[in-house]
Amino acid sequence: MKKVFLIALIFASVCAVAAEIDPELEDELEDVNGSEKVDVLAPVDTDLNESELTGANFSSESVEVEEKYEKFDTVLLEAKASEIENISEKDFIEGLEPDYELEALLAESSIQIGSRIPSDKGNAGENVSVAVMDSGVAEHPSLELAGQRDFTGEGLGDENGHGTHVAGIVASTHSEYRGVAYEADLYDVKVLNSEGSGRGSNMLRGLDYIIRNDIDVAVMSLGTTLDNCNGNDALSRAVGEAVRSGVVVTASAGNAGPGNSTLTAPGCSERALTVGSVDKSDRIATYSSRGPTSDGRVKPDVVAPGSSIVSTGRDSNFVSMSGTSMAAPQVAGQAALLVSEDSDKRPGEVKDTVKKSADDIGYHETAQGAGRINVPQSLNSTAETQALEERPSFLTRLWIWFADFFGF
Repeated sequence: MKKVFLIALIFASVCAVAAEIDPELEDELEDVNGSEKVDVLAPVDTDLNESELTGANFSSESVEVEEKYEKFDTVLLEAKASEIENISEKDFIEGLEPDYELEALLAESSIQIGSRIPSDKGNAGENVSVAVMDSGVAEHPSLELAGQRDFTGEGLGDENGHGTHVAGIVASTHSEYRGVAYEADLYDVKVLNSEGSGRGSNMLRGLDYIIRNDIDVAVMSLGTTLDNCNGNDALSRAVGEAVRSGVVVTASAGNAGPGNSTLTAPGCSERALTVGSVDKSDRIATYSSRGPTSDGRVKPDVVAPGSSIVSTGRDSNFVSMSGTSMAAPQVAGQAALLVSEDSDKRPGEVKDTVKKSADDIGYHETAQGAGRINVPQSLNSTAETQALEERPSFLTRLWIWFADFFGF
């Protein structure tokens, strides 16, 4: 019996040697020669210590540890293509993925989703922080920034215009083109360059910054196309960790519709609040990516206006853009209102409220998710829940009646 157990243990150990090399990385390696260096994202054993990474496990000439993302148990490696197979055999390496290429996913909408809340309601996203993970935010008279960080190496600012447009949808203070949560604290977390593109490593740095600075909401109007969008890629896992840390993450579904299973990562993350797009007549936009995910989950979670949206431009003007990029910040603004109304609301509760209050517009769930967002209804849902929680119990109410009736 002991011999059988020992043989099985040895067999299991041999079989578990090599970590999986992602198909996207294999495709990338086919286009380079063995001496060229490539950037690789590698999920690692959670018990890994620094000496195991920088010690004798890697040849300093062929593999360099560029960055370790402690929040996500992932490292960024620069390695010769010929070394990838050897790296996969390290027992602390759990997988190898490319440093994904990200792309930006390109004022009647406020009326459509009901976000023009009367001023006497007293909620415009006060005391809530929202991070725009995009191409930067340009100076604009209708935008006020609470903080800025650049993770691209280009420096602050927005030469593309995409990030500035997204920021305005969340928090523009302009009277006509007003953001959904125009009094939120807006943070510019630049992860895309002037061409509207970037790397997954930029996104991980940005998310790490957001977690460390206790930012409440993050909007990601960006994505990358995967052959198998099941939420297990490094980007989607990082979003999941950010949500577990208390960040509401809204992500664009992608602009690869109208076919099914056309979602982009990190929109296929299970914990992300993934947003598709409708036009001004509540028709699902042709370009809006559909679900399900590769592992059969319903996505997007909701849809929001994304076609011909007027918002802040990089030249201190207002411009019109379309895409699920424009839909995701509508939901980020809605999330900010919900958190402002109830600061104890966790990301999962925010997501549930957004979904449950959405209006069914008659499409299949793989196209519309729970439906088109309804901001007033979501705020009413929160108010009703609070009222029920604050209502005295039956015994307390009976005692109050009894005391009042008998005058003591």
